[in-house]
Amino acid sequence: EDVKAVHEALKTSTADLHLKLDDFKRKFDEAMEGISEDRKKVTLKLLEQERSLVNQLKDEKETREKNESQISDTLASEEKVRAKGQKTLTENIAEAREYLSSLITEEVSARQKGDEKL
Repeated sequence: EDVKAVHEALKTSTADLHLKLDDFKRKFDEAMEGISEDRKKVTLKLLEQERSLVNQLKDEKETREKNESQISDTLASEEKVRAKGQKTLTENIAEAREYLSSLITEEVSARQKGDEKL
């Protein structure tokens, strides 16, 4: 009877240990699933942040290129205006020289006629 009691006690202890081991395995598996899900969430967040940064960099690049293009266009327009102004000024100076030259020629001619009359 003592052997039977010991044998029954061992059976009960073994069954308890198996239940505890199964419970531990279940909790361990659940914890590992939670860790795996957390890892996936973190990975997705990192990917979203990376995409966001890439899009931000693209936007900044496009803005910089647009600004550079506008500056280049503005400089080209200013250069055209400056060149046109310089050409107009040169033409005006030439016209003024011709006009002054004709005035001087008229004055010289008038003086010569005046001197001849005297």
